[in-house]
Amino acid sequence: STLHICRIIDPMLKSDMFEHILTCLMHAMKNFSMYATAKEQQHWQPLVYKSIGETSVTILGLGEIGGYVAERLVQLGFLVKGWSNSPKALPGVVSFSGQEGLRAAVENSDFVVNILPLTDITRGILDRNLFELCTNETVLINVGRGGHLVENELLEAIDKGQIAQAYLDVFHLEPLPKDHPFWSCSSIFITPHVASRTNISSSVLQV
Repeated sequence: STLHICRIIDPMLKSDMFEHILTCLMHAMKNFSMYATAKEQQHWQPLVYKSIGETSVTILGLGEIGGYVAERLVQLGFLVKGWSNSPKALPGVVSFSGQEGLRAAVENSDFVVNILPLTDITRGILDRNLFELCTNETVLINVGRGGHLVENELLEAIDKGQIAQAYLDVFHLEPLPKDHPFWSCSSIFITPHVASRTNISSSVLQV
């Protein structure tokens, strides 16, 4: 018998991913984590926030999902750059490709969002070399795969102030082990692989 392996492209999966990323962006931009801490301390301190029109977002991976997310962010008014292995022409997205384009895509971005597929080329792409291109206000969002991230180098980058915060939805080991250092790092926000999920009712039609 023949086993056919195929990819499901679910519209709900794309929109769920966009909503998750948008939540991370707005949570960081509007300082909600800092206000949560301030509330515990009963400390009233207004903070400077960023607006959408002045916020730059780099999307790593402009495939079916990444391209959709990039276009939706453009529609909202974000300044969007994208990087992929091959050049993409998406309305309003400044697109880069290849290894030489990665630096230009990441430099001076407020947010770096990883939606790449995991391949031999992209494994470990979120590493010390990439973090050194970031500013001390850059926020990393990883909704790709745990294998994209070099975990100890992220912790080093946060400790050095090369990365301000990270929103992580995927990990090398899931569930994340209870003794993992990510749990105790206040600059890392953890979600349990929930950025998007396959919708049974829409996917079964494709199957």
